[in-house]
Amino acid sequence: MKKSRKWKIILIIIVILLFIIGVITINFLIRSNTPENYEEWKAPEEMANATTFHGTSIEIQEGTLTNASATFIIKKPQVEDEGFIGVQDEYYRLFKKVFGKWRELTPLDLYKTSDLPGVIQPDSYIYNCDINWKEDYGYLNKGVYKLSIPVIRSYWSNASTDSGYIGVEFEIK
Repeated sequence: MKKSRKWKIILIIIVILLFIIGVITINFLIRSNTPENYEEWKAPEEMANATTFHGTSIEIQEGTLTNASATFIIKKPQVEDEGFIGVQDEYYRLFKKVFGKWRELTPLDLYKTSDLPGVIQPDSYIYNCDINWKEDYGYLNKGVYKLSIPVIRSYWSNASTDSGYIGVEFEIK
């Protein structure tokens, strides 16, 4: 009898230890080492949910996705007198899906300047954009990610502008 009771106690201790390790691991996955000014830099929530913006979309060029980089194709609709679509001077953002929610990844350097394409001219409806996140975020682990880019749209007809986000989901296997 004493041996079986001893094994039960050992088993309970092991289960408790595994639970504690699991809680610590989950906490680590959700939270990251964030610098003091991270709250100022943090992306707005609508950026994590972005897909298209006034018909402008982004997709991954087939065969280019790796855990270090990818080539993205930005497409805008062919509409006369639309003006231009441009990438704002903000940095692209990467999000990872953790337990069904988008969690923003923290780049290695918050102050690095953007290397995004800039203005997509009125006569250009497709723009290829190589993004190397290995230098900005490090290699991506397995999982589902979203790349989101801030864009601005300018209208020729009434000289107004509008801003929003485009985004695309992808999976690193």
